[in-house]
Amino acid sequence: MQILEIGLRNFQSFGNIRQTIKLNTEKGELILLVGSNGAGKTTIGNNLDFTLYKKVRGKNKKSVTLSNLPNRINKEMVSDVTFIANNNKYFIERGINPNYIKLCENDMPPDDKAGAAIIDDKIVKTIGLDYDTFKTFISMSINDFKNFISLSNEDKKVLLDKMFNLEYINLLNKVLTSITSDNKKDIEILNKEIQTLNNSIYQIENSLKKATEKLYEKIETDHNEQLEILKNDFVTKKQLFDDNKTKLDTGKQKQKELKIKVDSEKTSYIETAEKIKNLNIKLKLYESGKCPTCESSLETDFHSSIKNDLLNQVETLSDIKITLDVNIKKYKEIEDKANNYVNKAIELNSKLNSELNTIKIQRDNTLDKMKQVKDVVKNDESLQEFEASIKKLTDNKVEVENKKVVSEDRLTYHKILSTILGENGVKNVIIRNIIFPINTFIQQNAIMLNLPFDIELTENFDAIIRHFGEEINPETLSTGEMRKVNLSIMIAYLKLIRTKININVLFLDEIFSSIDVESINDVIVLLKDFASEYNINIFLVHHSHLDYENFDRVIRINKDVFSTIEDININEI
Repeated sequence: MQILEIGLRNFQSFGNIRQTIKLNTEKGELILLVGSNGAGKTTIGNNLDFTLYKKVRGKNKKSVTLSNLPNRINKEMVSDVTFIANNNKYFIERGINPNYIKLCENDMPPDDKAGAAIIDDKIVKTIGLDYDTFKTFISMSINDFKNFISLSNEDKKVLLDKMFNLEYINLLNKVLTSITSDNKKDIEILNKEIQTLNNSIYQIENSLKKATEKLYEKIETDHNEQLEILKNDFVTKKQLFDDNKTKLDTGKQKQKELKIKVDSEKTSYIETAEKIKNLNIKLKLYESGKCPTCESSLETDFHSSIKNDLLNQVETLSDIKITLDVNIKKYKEIEDKANNYVNKAIELNSKLNSELNTIKIQRDNTLDKMKQVKDVVKNDESLQEFEASIKKLTDNKVEVENKKVVSEDRLTYHKILSTILGENGVKNVIIRNIIFPINTFIQQNAIMLNLPFDIELTENFDAIIRHFGEEINPETLSTGEMRKVNLSIMIAYLKLIRTKININVLFLDEIFSSIDVESINDVIVLLKDFASEYNINIFLVHHSHLDYENFDRVIRINKDVFSTIEDININEI
């Protein structure tokens, strides 16, 4: 932004004739504004503030009531500024009584349809600075530049943010903080909603459980009596079955034993009969009295003895056969009884087993009926309404929980962004990168002001002052030394800001306050060098006499009835 001309009419002490100051855009100049107290020196800077921002800051940084700005005699006021920005030429004219704002671009007629708020917003965007930043670095009083060493952390933060355009990061962080706050509120709301849904689901499930249990209890009561009868009958018959099975097993064992005895007796009987048969065949030989082969006599004593022996054997075996036959019949009778006992036991077991199966079937049928009745109850419309309500609430809960997961993920991302946008994030990286050039400027300024100190700003922008390599307490500095230290820091800031924002004007009010006469020339040399190097028109407002030859330009504010602006020819003085 290159200001070409400043104009004013009826602004405070100035009269009805328009007064102008044309600025040198080819090179920077150190301009001294002189005049008696109340002549209107400070009004020049106020006029620029009002024209650009429709604001004027008075004593103690309090805003001046705009209705107090017009000349008390003529009552109306007009101020204007002509400047170049972004390769376009702008002319701003602002008035009071009547109140209006006019903005012309590239000598074109103003847009009469645009409202004042829209024009004001466009002016600020064109300049690239808000009013507070403008007052901090363009139109400033040295009295407003606090002792930098004693600035609070908050004041330092505000100053640095304005100087390095970090307010955009602050704005993003503020927006992020607002979004994070809203997100946390959303999570709280979602948690409450989940809790409400959980309570509703629990209450409905509890009601459904109680209703179902009550119905199931009635169903079980109605069928348990039958189940109990079947159970008792089953237990009784099962006991009979088990007892009978024991007897059956005993009978079968007896059968086996008897069969073994009968088979043994039958075998002995057959063997005895066979022996008798063989003996009878031998005895038959003795019936003819002669041997059938040699026809010798068989009636000898020898043969008679053999015959008697055979007869005795036959008689003995016959007795044994009779005994065996009796035993066989006896064992047969016992076996028949045992068989009859076993058969009856088998028949009884079969009957009991059938009855047990019947009881099982009856029990299963009863249980099936219970299940069917329970299924009917379960499918009851009133209970299904409960189930439908639970499902709907559960689906809602899942949906809300999914929203909560998304919000919690956002919160995680917000925390990461908050770290990046916070004081220890990207801002800190930017500030660390500009510490070196600032400290370089400060040291250069300190040398030009003949300060015997090394002044350095830390990454936290705390000023460290060293004398002969030893750190000293700022409280030990004189008022003049402290003022020059602050000037070194202030000019360093202004140099750095000019590398970022190209504005060719700087107003400094009461800059020489508390500075000794010898040091004033050092300050003038520093400012003149600054003006020349950065092509800036620096206006110095001072109430005491200064040597005009030290300045590139001197403007006197004269006041008779009204104030007027006079460019003094330094060469003619």
